[in-house]
Amino acid sequence: MAARALQLLDNSQLLPDTGLVIIQIHPRERSVAAAVPLTRLALSDERRYGSTLLMFYEVKREQSTNVDTATEA
Repeated sequence: MAARALQLLDNSQLLPDTGLVIIQIHPRERSVAAAVPLTRLALSDERRYGSTLLMFYEVKREQSTNVDTATEA
């Protein structure tokens, strides 16, 4: 279920460029969540608390930067 939600959020415009996605799963489910092919989100942190694993995803930086890099002369 978390893997499907992660995939839907990766393809959704509901998540802003500065958004954070946190999924809570059992550590045994990590391989399933980590195998989700993501284009917009990237795993940024993981924290384990007993039988709970939190996985933190952020929008990839190259996806979120729309800054003009031209310099003034």
